[in-house]
Amino acid sequence: MNRIEIDIDNKTFPHKLCVLENFSFNVCAGEFVAIVGPSGAGKTTLLNIIAGIDSDYKGVVTTSSGLLHDQADLNIGFMFQQARLMPWLTVLENIMLVIKRNAKAGVRPQELLNKQEKAVRMIEKVGLEGFENRYPHQLSGGMQKKVALARAFALDPQLLLLDEPFQSLDSPTANKFRDQLIRMWNSQKQTVIFVTHDLREAITMSDRILFLSQRPSSILLEHRVNLNRPRTINSESVTKMHQSILLDYPDILAGKL
Repeated sequence: MNRIEIDIDNKTFPHKLCVLENFSFNVCAGEFVAIVGPSGAGKTTLLNIIAGIDSDYKGVVTTSSGLLHDQADLNIGFMFQQARLMPWLTVLENIMLVIKRNAKAGVRPQELLNKQEKAVRMIEKVGLEGFENRYPHQLSGGMQKKVALARAFALDPQLLLLDEPFQSLDSPTANKFRDQLIRMWNSQKQTVIFVTHDLREAITMSDRILFLSQRPSSILLEHRVNLNRPRTINSESVTKMHQSILLDYPDILAGKL
């Protein structure tokens, strides 16, 4: 997968609520793209379309090999705003559920054992060793988010969709998650589309930021983040770019356009 092309002519909900219109952009392989826009601009709807969850729209999502969702060997990881864990499954079972679903029919016992070992490694990567047999209700909100992060990466996705995954976390915890996510991304360089309301977060995480208009949304501005990694959200370079964008594009950031 060298490149993803998103071309949405129109996405309209019942009662003629149009959320996306003439909406086009592309993402290169291994690129980390952040999407920033006002509430109700259709950011989650956009991710649902790219993920194949929502197919009721006019347009296409393609790669160099054809339609995105016609490619059976393309894995897509999705981390939602809420953890969305199965409450009746343990931490290990929640991650295994995704890995098993991705496995081919007729998988052999040794292959299942390998997949379990992989799930355990993912749990260790997010710092939850010792919690493999806990259920979601036995975990804090931050720990549930860690399980969701491990689950998203357990697929070995070529494309990773992140829908404001850290919005409910306190600032220190969110900072730790950002660092953890970037470390995991650096090891595999998945293509990432990341939705956020936080401009500082977008600058800290991404290679490029797309700013959306009010509904029906289109892309008003594309801003490349030419800052060296690693970055921290309160670093001088991030602060300078944040201030520069605020000064240069006040109407866009205020959601007036």
